[in-house]
Amino acid sequence: MLFINGLGFERLPPPFWLLLPGVLFVGVQQVVAQYFLATGLPLRVALTWLAALLTNILANILVVPTHGAPGGAVVSTVCYIAVSIVMFAFFTKTTGRRITDLITPNPSDLQKLWSTIRKDRGGEN
Repeated sequence: MLFINGLGFERLPPPFWLLLPGVLFVGVQQVVAQYFLATGLPLRVALTWLAALLTNILANILVVPTHGAPGGAVVSTVCYIAVSIVMFAFFTKTTGRRITDLITPNPSDLQKLWSTIRKDRGGEN
């Protein structure tokens, strides 16, 4: 974060830093969630997130009084990672594909990216 946004971010409170791993997992998980939404399985996404929400609320009620905001941030991060793992498991079971297939660019992905960049710059395909 410091490298990207500069020194002004060095004083961010610990809960912010504790939430970052969960946010990263949620970002990757959104690819899988969009797949389920596009293929007519929105209930799977909704129920997974509902379970995470209820677990997160209950765990925060138990943890925050004794561990404060950092404890709440850890609980939330664990819930976000758990949702991601569940969604990844659903994806692999439903499609037979690996998660690495989603997050690892293959040569055709890179070719499409390069073609798009060239087109946006006014070059040929």
